[in-house]
Amino acid sequence: MLSSDLHDSKWPFFRGEITAGLRKHLNKPDLVVTDIWEEVLFARPSQGRIRGMMVEYISESVLTGKLVVLKEPYDSTKAGLAGVGRREVGVYRWMTDTLPVATPSVIAADKIGHWMVLDALPIGLTLEYWQGEHYLDAVYNLAKMHHRFWQLESDLNLYKWMSRPFHLDTDVFIKSARTSFDKFLARGLVSSDEHLSRLILMLNNAEKIAGLLSKSPQTFIHGDYWPGNISIDANGDHVLYDWQLAGIAPGILDVVNLIQKSRWEREVFPVHPVTLVKTYRREIQRLTGYTVDQTESLRELDCAIMWQFMTEWLGRLANSPQTLLEDRKERLVTVWLDPLMEAIERQLT
Repeated sequence: MLSSDLHDSKWPFFRGEITAGLRKHLNKPDLVVTDIWEEVLFARPSQGRIRGMMVEYISESVLTGKLVVLKEPYDSTKAGLAGVGRREVGVYRWMTDTLPVATPSVIAADKIGHWMVLDALPIGLTLEYWQGEHYLDAVYNLAKMHHRFWQLESDLNLYKWMSRPFHLDTDVFIKSARTSFDKFLARGLVSSDEHLSRLILMLNNAEKIAGLLSKSPQTFIHGDYWPGNISIDANGDHVLYDWQLAGIAPGILDVVNLIQKSRWEREVFPVHPVTLVKTYRREIQRLTGYTVDQTESLRELDCAIMWQFMTEWLGRLANSPQTLLEDRKERLVTVWLDPLMEAIERQLT
C-alpha cells in the first residue's frame, strides 16, 4: 500500500489530496488510494490539458477503482483578468448548487485552479451528431441559467475569483484585441480592401460597441457555451463543463458563442441561427419580462458578434495553424467576415 502523502512527479497533486476528495465524494471514510495510473480518454475540445486517471483504492477491505479526469487549465488569462483556472474551480466549489444545469462533480482541486480532478463524464453526443433539437435544448438551458442570475451583477461581483462585471474589464479586452489585430493582419487573412477598412472601423469603435453592450442586462455567463463543452447523456440531459471563461456580462454573448463556434467547426449547421436567437429572446422574455424591440434586438446582436470577434476570435485566428486557415478560408468569410460586414454597416456607418 502506498503512503497517502506520496507525491509522484507525474501528477500535480499529493495522493492524500485525492484520498480525502474521494472519501468525501464517495462517502467512504475508510478509503485509501493504493495506485493511480493514466487512462486513455475520448478526446473532447478543452481549454487546458486533460488526462484520464484510474484511481485504485481499498474500502471495507475491497479493492476497486474509479475513472476520473485530471484537468490542468492553460495559463491563457488576459493580463488584468481573473485567472481561468481559479474561475473554473470557483464555479465548481461555490455555484453548482445554484445553477439550473448539471455540472461534473469535483473530487479534488488546487485552491487557485492549477489543477482539478473531476468525475469522468460519459462520451455522450459529439458535435457532428447534434441536431436542431439539441441546439434548441441548449438555448432553453442557457435562458434558465441566465434568468437565475438576471441583473445580479452586484451580488455576483462578491465572488472575487470571477471576472468583474462586463463594463469594468472592457479596457483589458480592447487592448488585447488591438494587439491581436496586428497579428491577424500579418497572417494575410483579409484580402479585400473593403473588409480591411470595415474591420479597422470596428476596432476604432471598440469602446462604443462595449458601451452599447453595457446597457444590456448583465447576468452570469458561461463564456464558452457550445456543444464542445456540453455532454448529452443517453437520457438527453445536458451536463455543462469548462467554466474557465465564466463571468458577468450580457447573456447574448453566450448565444453568439453557441452559434458562431458551432458554425466554425461544422460544415453544415442544422438550425438557422435566427431561430436560436428568437428562441432565446422568447424564453428570456417569458422568464424575466425583459423585452426589446426589433431595432434594439438587432443592435445588441450585432454588437455581440463584433465584440466576440474582436476579443476572442482575432487572437484565436492569429494563432491558428496555417493549414487550418487555408482549409477554412471560405468558412472564415461566411461565418465571420460576412456577418461582421453587415453588423458594421448597420451599427457603425
